[in-house]
Amino acid sequence: MIGTLARARIVRIAIADDRRHSEWARALESVAGVHLEVAPADSAELAVLLAHNDIDALVVTHAPGDAAALIANALDAGKHVLVAAPPLFTARQARALHRLAIERDRMLLFACGGIGDARLAFVRRMVAGVNALWRPRYLRLLDTGGERPLHEAACDDIAIVLSLMGARPATVSAVAPRVDDENGGPDTLMLALAYAAGPVARIDISGLEATPRREVVLACETRTVVVDALDERTPLQVLAVSRRAGPGGWRETVREYDGALSGSRTQALAELFVDAISRGNEGISNARLVIDAAEVWEAARSSAASGGQPIALDAEALDRRSAFHVIAGRATMASPRRTPALRVIRSSRGGDAA
Repeated sequence: MIGTLARARIVRIAIADDRRHSEWARALESVAGVHLEVAPADSAELAVLLAHNDIDALVVTHAPGDAAALIANALDAGKHVLVAAPPLFTARQARALHRLAIERDRMLLFACGGIGDARLAFVRRMVAGVNALWRPRYLRLLDTGGERPLHEAACDDIAIVLSLMGARPATVSAVAPRVDDENGGPDTLMLALAYAAGPVARIDISGLEATPRREVVLACETRTVVVDALDERTPLQVLAVSRRAGPGGWRETVREYDGALSGSRTQALAELFVDAISRGNEGISNARLVIDAAEVWEAARSSAASGGQPIALDAEALDRRSAFHVIAGRATMASPRRTPALRVIRSSRGGDAA
């Protein structure tokens, strides 16, 4: 779809029978100054449309087979991109898109990892940083009864876990039941993430169960947080636990906080995207989260194929490492960001310092 926003035009890709279409159309139309119309689904016609200077952004609401190429073409044409479809990219593809967005100084935003959910945003604020008020010890995400393919559910669930834990795990392990019939690959997976600092996370996905559930439980040192990620209308629950040690000790659970509603995640994300475009905040992006989620998913697949053997991940993603800088006199050269963080300063008089 194409929308007009003061000084920007938003382009949106959709298909007639895409159930996400009406939801995103309503969300974008409700933002002041936005007008929507259907954009061409043909790749050639869309490429011509993206070449127009008065079009400022692309919103992808479904994932065609050439989604990575479509997004790359939009970024290369200087357009902001919101990926509302499941981000089913390899780590290599996600990293390439992220670097292209940085090079073109464009915004690349993915609707995954619980972005737009006020409840999860509140929890992230409480557990973030070395001086966090809550210190996570264990996180469990239960995802059952869904109709999404296993890889789609896993990537989104992993992104939620990583956003709450605030870091990449040290090791990843996964097990899946053996499938001997002709129904395709496994639709059940148990995935464990272990962190060097001590916390652990577990993701259980089962497409075999009849009851749809998507529950996040985060156990901290003094309280437990429960979020129903499937129903955004369900309030956040924070349960505080009081214990008394010794013989005859007691344990009491108190519902400490219950009332934070999320509202529409789609609406919140649409408003964030439009506001960032109108204000020129091109730096807003969660692409690094998608890169990490893709790497964890690839490690989980390798672990499941080897019978659950833990797979070690690098402590830091390649795209997060600082660039290699060489300063010679007043000139500066920078190598690609895939190199380790290292700075060499060489004076113009011939003396070197590192």
